[in-house]
Amino acid sequence: MKLKNWCFFGADIEKKTFRLVGQVYGHDRFENGELIRTSKIISFNIETMIAHSESGSSYELGAMSQDLVDWMKKHGKRLKDFHNP
Repeated sequence: MKLKNWCFFGADIEKKTFRLVGQVYGHDRFENGELIRTSKIISFNIETMIAHSESGSSYELGAMSQDLVDWMKKHGKRLKDFHNP
């Protein structure tokens, strides 16, 4: 499954806990491009750009949402702040 135009939802950087929201492609329950919110992400690898959720789903992450990019720049955050292999 692929998640595009994604962003973090309910993120706690210190605990590295969060969900993802984005447009999903290749999911058997949702139409391509449908906006979804994942269950809690239990591993997030910035080198492979793969995230695994508590429900057992794996997401290949495409481009981040522009809002997330802008927020990260404004607050001096980087993807590695969320890295949880």
